[in-house]
Amino acid sequence: MALQIVDEEGAKALSMRTLAERLDSGTATLYRHFGNRSELVAQVVDHMYGLVELDDRELASASRQQSLRDVAHAMFRALGRHGNAARLLAERIPVGPNAMALRGVDPAQFPAVHSIADALPVPVEEAFSSGLDLILRGLGAFHDGG
Repeated sequence: MALQIVDEEGAKALSMRTLAERLDSGTATLYRHFGNRSELVAQVVDHMYGLVELDDRELASASRQQSLRDVAHAMFRALGRHGNAARLLAERIPVGPNAMALRGVDPAQFPAVHSIADALPVPVEEAFSSGLDLILRGLGAFHDGG
């Protein structure tokens, strides 16, 4: 029911009160199961990981890189089915001095990012696959000593 609230109304709508109302219960009953909203969110996130569909036999027979790719894509698909839940994974927005400094990115300091700025945005699926391939190639090079 908590994930349904997030799907329908967004991550911010998830509260002990909203969940209690949907369950036709009181918040006191929920506090017997969850100490606070953070514990509730942790359970929803854990539930999301449970929705990741993997074939253990395929993973065991695939290469390390292919297994990592398959797991990442499965996680991406699970999150895609519950797009509003992604916010729960990173609920705290960084607002410290370092994060604020990064929001004013100096093109001279980050020329590669600046050079592709006109090509953005790309479809999220394309960006995900490209980024994943880049990470996996980097991990492969590191593992192979190169």
